[in-house]
Amino acid sequence: MSCAQLTNALPRISARRGQVVDLNVEFMHNGVLTDPYAIRYVEIYKTQVLPHNLISLIPIVDPDNELYPAPLCRDYVDSSGEVDTSSDTSAIVVDGSFHLPYSVPDDAAVPDIYFDVWYYFASDPCGGSGTCDLSDSAYESSLLKCCHRFWVYPENWFCDDKLQTIRFGFEPLDQRFHQPEVRPLEVGLMPLRLPPATRPQGKSRLSRCQVIALTSLLRHCETEQPQLPPRRKQRRTPSSPTRDTRTVRRRRGHCPVRSCTHHEGC
Repeated sequence: MSCAQLTNALPRISARRGQVVDLNVEFMHNGVLTDPYAIRYVEIYKTQVLPHNLISLIPIVDPDNELYPAPLCRDYVDSSGEVDTSSDTSAIVVDGSFHLPYSVPDDAAVPDIYFDVWYYFASDPCGGSGTCDLSDSAYESSLLKCCHRFWVYPENWFCDDKLQTIRFGFEPLDQRFHQPEVRPLEVGLMPLRLPPATRPQGKSRLSRCQVIALTSLLRHCETEQPQLPPRRKQRRTPSSPTRDTRTVRRRRGHCPVRSCTHHEGC
């Protein structure tokens, strides 16, 4: 594993069997990117973090070694302000940002989820003396760990004729943010209706009730039908017939046959 492999490395969300994946981690102290004292090793697990699921253990050199943090890679900022993993004489190291170019085994079980567990010392367990052995079991109580995930899929091929372009609509899931809270912006992704000229014949590939969330699952059903203004309530009389519930739902823009659940793509 070398930092040069990060040039064509795949991201965590779509790693492939037999190829290199970029396992990136950022260490923060009180919300600020900060280098820990020493990263000791990284463990790779399959499906669950259990002892019998351990498939790889990657040791990191000692912090007093000039090669530290090999085989990890760092982020650098050049004179133009761009961040890259390749360093030169004028580049500045980005604190707290590390990359592990991990080569997924050719016989890895796919598709499956994998976990990378990083073990590190946040501060010097030797008390600043620098003469102790970090591999000593006496310092295991000071060893911290953080767990992350990545997904591995089989290496496959596909062909595209560029005849059909899927249109998507975006909508923020949270409409209001309160100062001074800091939280990620979650965005919902929904396929839009295709124009009649480009609409495929037969059953559409996209469900009318399908909603895809980028960072969380939506637990409600959104459709392409326009939402009509609410009707005024009418006073019932004994002689007035009872309206069909399905008709009311169809008029209000809900799914006419069945509601959408998160198991079906919502």
